Amino acid sequence: MDGVRHSWRTPGPSLEVLTAALDAKLATFAASGRINELRAEILAACRAKASLAPGLFSLTVPTGGGKTLTSMAFALDHARLHGKRRVIYVIPYTSVIEQNARVFREIFPANSVVEHHSTFDASKVFDREDHARESAEARRHRLACENWDAPVVVTTSVQFFESLFSFKPSRCRKLHNLADSVIILDEAQMLPVDFMVPCLRALEELTENYGASVVLCTATQPALRKEDFACGLDGLGDDRELAPDPQRMHEAFKRTELVDLGELALAEVAEMVREREQVLCIVNTRKRAAELFELVRDEPGARHLSALMCPAHRSKRLEEIREMLAGGEPCRVISTQLIEAGVDVSFPEVVREMAGLDSITQAAGRCNREGELDGAAPVGVFTPVEGVARAFSGPAGHTGSVLRTPDVDPFSPEAIRHYFTLHYWLEKDRLDSKRILEHLNNDRGEWYFRKAGKAFRLIENTMVPVVIPYDERAEKLVRDLHYAEHPGGILRQLQQYTVQVYDGQFAALDQAGGIEWVADTYAVLCGMEFHDEMFGLTFPGEMRPEDFIG
Repeated sequence: MDGVRHSWRTPGPSLEVLTAALDAKLATFAASGRINELRAEILAACRAKASLAPGLFSLTVPTGGGKTLTSMAFALDHARLHGKRRVIYVIPYTSVIEQNARVFREIFPANSVVEHHSTFDASKVFDREDHARESAEARRHRLACENWDAPVVVTTSVQFFESLFSFKPSRCRKLHNLADSVIILDEAQMLPVDFMVPCLRALEELTENYGASVVLCTATQPALRKEDFACGLDGLGDDRELAPDPQRMHEAFKRTELVDLGELALAEVAEMVREREQVLCIVNTRKRAAELFELVRDEPGARHLSALMCPAHRSKRLEEIREMLAGGEPCRVISTQLIEAGVDVSFPEVVREMAGLDSITQAAGRCNREGELDGAAPVGVFTPVEGVARAFSGPAGHTGSVLRTPDVDPFSPEAIRHYFTLHYWLEKDRLDSKRILEHLNNDRGEWYFRKAGKAFRLIENTMVPVVIPYDERAEKLVRDLHYAEHPGGILRQLQQYTVQVYDGQFAALDQAGGIEWVADTYAVLCGMEFHDEMFGLTFPGEMRPEDFIG
């Protein structure tokens, strides 16, 4: 409808060009070694099934099985064979999006990948700018984010599902480009329980009526089929498994064994960490991670990971960790669950606070990842004497029920299916807790799009982006932001230096004089006394319990 704006759009390289680039990258991987041979078998099996009719697929690959590039290879082959227009890669964690988008950009030609997880609301920036003076690259990226007109789109679960249920034109502008696409839902077990039924109905609608193919991709496949929903709710129809024999792959990739450590006080967990030269300890909350790290921080190789570190800070810390592990140096890491998905590290031992079985399985994927050790490496699970945080108590209880089942392999596909079936059954009253479907499908024939859109919020507590001037590059970008007529490009670079905080945390920082407003729009940490090299962002005063989740 706008000829000028239309002329700004560029379609990007063809899917044939992207496939050739990916093939060239895959050809560089070593084919020797048991793990690499298994990865090659999974890749070949998935690509052989690309000719299957479009619809719903599952890809159940053990951690370390190469599912990121395998799923992309299937998606590109399937798209070319069936005339699909693009690949949309949906990931629950922003930290993993940054990592995967970087991997894809290194493989594919320029203008192939759009990374859309707006830390900053682009509309607040660009609606008041003169678009004619905007750089061509910034303009192309902005327009591609508006309507996902790119060969490969990497986005968040929040952005994807909230757009499907939104009533706002700005968010609905991309919906037509979901038709005839291949949608990969990475870490599919992270589909939100409170919105499970509307999410399933949306995926079903896309595959049945809009020509899309959906791939549920994970090491811990959730029980989403119709027969899995014993509680009477309507699951998905039959999906087709792309990986060769998930049970056999589980056994072939088996590199760890679960050890029940029972109840332990935090001080006892700290003692375990101190006794081991190289160990990863994962706990459920930022607060507990900070408390535990304080008990071991004086030990050689002690490191801490948290979502309160900006991505640049986390990347630096992870590089240090990989170097210590490779060099055989002491490496004792305390982390929240952010390390569980997509982070390529391999420890000889992992200790995990009790949580959902899917989280424990993901934690095990950071242990003996390449099969470096003879035999199975230990993944110890403990229940803290101090108690499991309320947000994790339900999944932890369901895990306990599975572990009490006689002769069960806790990491097997059967155990994971048992866990999710139990999880959804006991949470059945929550699976559409906001009554989204009632707003969109009722006996009166009324469609309340605005009510549904307002109710469909995957993150209840609003969060505020805070820029951390972590290094000289970040400091320069902040200085440039003061005088930028068109800040879009600067803001994209600053995403590497941004931490999302809850309203209460932000208010505490602001009241303590720790926030500077740049151009009256962007919050920048100016009180670096609220930033710690080991912990990341810190806060004055007392915080609420929910401020420490994640």
